[in-house]
Amino acid sequence: MKPIYLKRYWDEDNEMYYFHIENRNVIRQIVINYNSGLVVKLSQETTNFEEYILCDQILNLVEWQDSEYISEVEFENIWNKK
Repeated sequence: MKPIYLKRYWDEDNEMYYFHIENRNVIRQIVINYNSGLVVKLSQETTNFEEYILCDQILNLVEWQDSEYISEVEFENIWNKK
């Protein structure tokens, strides 16, 4: 199965979440908190930071809108930003 890349904005926390999914598991995750400017990058090597934890649930892809699917390039650009 091809890797899948998603993003979703959570209004209640003013945060954008980015997910890299392989075989229905989240491999990498980015959280951008727009209130604090904090950018958290989680992976199987770094599964938590402060209150953030790498998603350990299988995401139901049916619940995602077409506009929430992103390219590998978009994900990698954000992942590789310092």
